[in-house]
Amino acid sequence: FARRQNDLDEVKDTLLAMHRSNRSLVALTNQLLLLAQAEAADYAHFEGEPVDLRAVATDTIEQLALLAQRRGIELSVQLDEPVSVMGNAQLLSVLLFNLIDNAIRYTPAGGHVTLSVATRDERVVLSVADDGPGIPAEIHARVFEPFFRASAEEGSGLGLAIVREIARAHRAEIALAEGPAADGRGLM
Repeated sequence: FARRQNDLDEVKDTLLAMHRSNRSLVALTNQLLLLAQAEAADYAHFEGEPVDLRAVATDTIEQLALLAQRRGIELSVQLDEPVSVMGNAQLLSVLLFNLIDNAIRYTPAGGHVTLSVATRDERVVLSVADDGPGIPAEIHARVFEPFFRASAEEGSGLGLAIVREIARAHRAEIALAEGPAADGRGLM
């Protein structure tokens, strides 16, 4: 199609559209592979190794800081004392990345996204809070289904399904709650 264009600007636009489409296809393929691997995991025998959640959280925030800045989102992190869990660092990184990426994606410019890692009652609690539009309570459970999308925002609908499977592998619970915004906006 690009070769049939006579105008150089049209060729550039066509190639740019092809590049975006290719990137989206690669991202979708990678997410499908990750979801398939997570679903096929034998959770009964998954033990993992000690993982420093502060390090995973810091690395993930660094990866997403530029995206947040470009979108005009204030990205912050609250870390308690060193927190270590038994698990898989790479999978936990994907879990955090998907949660924070979603929060950034759905929070309007000028908004806030906060990652916190804390220990409460001998349990590790990871929390990602934003002051975006939130998700109606009646569809909270559905957002963890593969390909379900709560809005028309760009994405495959696989990110939170992957998060759910990684949480299951780590014998963790995942839930959505009303966000910290005083006016009822946001998600946690």
